[in-house]
Amino acid sequence: IGALAGYTSGTPPIAGVLLTLNERPTADILTLASKLAPGTPVVSVAGNSFPTAAELFSLQSRLNSATPRKLETALGLFERHVDTAELRGLLSVARSERVTPMMFEHELLERARAERRRVVPPEGGEE
Repeated sequence: IGALAGYTSGTPPIAGVLLTLNERPTADILTLASKLAPGTPVVSVAGNSFPTAAELFSLQSRLNSATPRKLETALGLFERHVDTAELRGLLSVARSERVTPMMFEHELLERARAERRRVVPPEGGEE
């Protein structure tokens, strides 16, 4: 009842209602349930609350090519509710400050090429 009452008073929406022990809801609960957003699941099961909740918790939902409707829905919701330009601005790629010998050589050659210069390696046989 608390979850239903909280939902009707403007709090965040609930994912669903689970009635346990095959109890028939009272008229008051049915009235509150009728105020739920369309599509909110209301399920009645024979089991106790804790084992049923544990079983629900163990369910895994995955997005893959075998469930195209689920995938399309998820992508549509993402596009509708996420500002990708802002998200891109919030993400940052950290550059490593460590430089390997190959990275040093590459950077040196790139800088020389950009300034139209040549790199003359030192004499010696080591690489």
